[in-house]
Amino acid sequence: MTVDSSQNSAQKLPAVLVTDAAQRSALAVIRSLGRAGVPVIACDTIASAIGGASRYCQRYVVCPDSRNNPLEFINWVASFCSDENISAVFPVTETSSQALLMHRQRLN
Repeated sequence: MTVDSSQNSAQKLPAVLVTDAAQRSALAVIRSLGRAGVPVIACDTIASAIGGASRYCQRYVVCPDSRNNPLEFINWVASFCSDENISAVFPVTETSSQALLMHRQRLN
């Protein structure tokens, strides 16, 4: 199976939001998705993160903290995904995964 990771194929695929971009595991996710031609937007609570610096990350944004303010995080994710036509969210840490799981009905 061959995967075309050119710009043309990336434009045809919906974007994915990868959370917790400061984690090395997020960088691995961003690279894997990007190599497959999936447009990636990354987010974290700090001004710059390792995942946001990846060549496969089309955009990096600062988001609310899923640990200290999970409802604000969920509301931000829901709004951002709607505004940016994000098709999927890939949470990287247990904290963001748990927040998203607990409030999944808000994200539908």
